Amino acid sequence: MPTSFQTAERRRRKFLVSQTRKIEKALNAIGTNPTEAKFRKMLLTVWTEVGLPFAKVEFNTLKSVYHDLQTKQEFDESEFIKELKKFLGANAATRITGMNDATKDIIKRILQEAADEGLGTEETARLLRDQLKLRNKVRARVIARTEITAASNFGAQQGAIMTGLKLLKEWIAANDSRTRDDHSSVDGQLRKLNKAFNVGGSAMQFPGDPSGPAEQVVNCRCTVAHVPI
Repeated sequence: MPTSFQTAERRRRKFLVSQTRKIEKALNAIGTNPTEAKFRKMLLTVWTEVGLPFAKVEFNTLKSVYHDLQTKQEFDESEFIKELKKFLGANAATRITGMNDATKDIIKRILQEAADEGLGTEETARLLRDQLKLRNKVRARVIARTEITAASNFGAQQGAIMTGLKLLKEWIAANDSRTRDDHSSVDGQLRKLNKAFNVGGSAMQFPGDPSGPAEQVVNCRCTVAHVPI
């Protein structure tokens, strides 16, 4: 029988290709005029398309497994979207600012390269366009992996909360050669739904939580699971 991690990872992989393409397209559209509003819109799209299905699955799974316990009868999609927007507004500001600043830094470096090589206006514009597309292709996959993990775990946790059940959440690490030591250490840690995990000294509500530091978040593949108290 597949583990919780294997099941979640298999479902996340289905989103990886499509979301990478969408993020790459969004990065190319942002181009040389980055703003935090554009990155916020991009993240909201990813988190909605990934988080909502995970929330529904978690809600329905917990409801069916613990059918003898009292749960809410129906999943409220509008409530989920409201909580998602509230969470991103409060917790993703640093990440959005970081993406925006990173894009500006890339543009500055490319323009400096053009200046150092003595390129003219047309050549500089061509270099900027080509280099941004090339770098966006690499960035898109990293962003997609990071945001899919975060959105899927946020969705699962929100789905669990929406059942109304008394539950604990559990951090489940991949536990392979790519797993961070801090994430292996927190594997199996249990917390109440409203309490944070302690991950290498950082408080995180779930794997991929954007309020956590980059070294605990970027390319994370861990999963959150839920069990009754």
